Amino acid sequence: MVLVDAIFLIEFLLRYSHGDLRDENDCIFGIPMMFPDVKNDLLMLENQLPLFILEDLFSLYNRESGGVAKLLSIQFLIDQVSCSFGVELKQHFVDPSQVEGQHFVDPSQVEGQHFVDLLRNLLVAPLLKEKLKGETLSAIAPSIEKLHLAGGKIHGETSNPNLFAIRFDDNWILKNGIPCILKNGTLKIPKLRIEDSTELILRNLIAIEQCSMSKDPIICHYVILMDMLVDSPKDAELLVKHKIVENALLGGDDELSSMINRLSRGIVCDTDDFYYSALCEKMGKFCNSNWPKWMKNLRSKYFNTPWATLSVVAAVVLLIFTAIQTIFSVYPR
Repeated sequence: MVLVDAIFLIEFLLRYSHGDLRDENDCIFGIPMMFPDVKNDLLMLENQLPLFILEDLFSLYNRESGGVAKLLSIQFLIDQVSCSFGVELKQHFVDPSQVEGQHFVDPSQVEGQHFVDLLRNLLVAPLLKEKLKGETLSAIAPSIEKLHLAGGKIHGETSNPNLFAIRFDDNWILKNGIPCILKNGTLKIPKLRIEDSTELILRNLIAIEQCSMSKDPIICHYVILMDMLVDSPKDAELLVKHKIVENALLGGDDELSSMINRLSRGIVCDTDDFYYSALCEKMGKFCNSNWPKWMKNLRSKYFNTPWATLSVVAAVVLLIFTAIQTIFSVYPR
């Protein structure tokens, strides 16, 4: 059975990478909806076959073909991540000298025991494993709606294809060189596409991190953070409205919110070593500050339309003239 499965995988990868090996009667690529079904089966944890078996079979054909099975697998997995997550992993693997401040990895150097393990390592390979330092770290983040009501902004990043590079940029008003008033803040999230196969792939990636007790379960931490950020369909609506999430699910914002909340169920996570703890701390501190809320209320109530802005300006000018008139009446020339 292992031999039959291995031969099937080798033929599948070769036909996927080389279109000239297919014909119109191809049993997978020539039948509608057959390829998506096979793809989903190949990315399920219970269907995995060790890559070293594929390499050994390739070596029987050509002894100098070491690593060919892994390279074909990487090509297949990179394409599937692009379809299911909207993330172009190829953009990660460029010349490090061309981009400063980023961490890049050659995909051929990424190792994995099987498809799911290799996919997980490809996703997390470009991620810098450095936590931001904070005085008291928190593992609880406010939702997108709470951040929005507190005066915060959300922004989808396309320049950084790293799926896990979520950060919160806050702006402080300085007094004598010391931050004293939190002025504004922006939550920056890499853009994400969610379709029917996204949940299946994420569940299997979560499963392998939980089963292997990974020291850096970044995918589990990412799913938990997204669950905190998306607490209701309103949160999902804001993510879609600001073009951070491309929702390809049929159920709309309700289904998107339910899917994100379902993913985090049953995950065992050490909150003392939460990857996004500093991010949660900064977001919580921003939502508890008053200045952004006051500025948001001022903009929403008095500067939401041109006519409201004009009336506020007219009222201020009238108040200034009244004050001047009062001063001259009390202290005439």
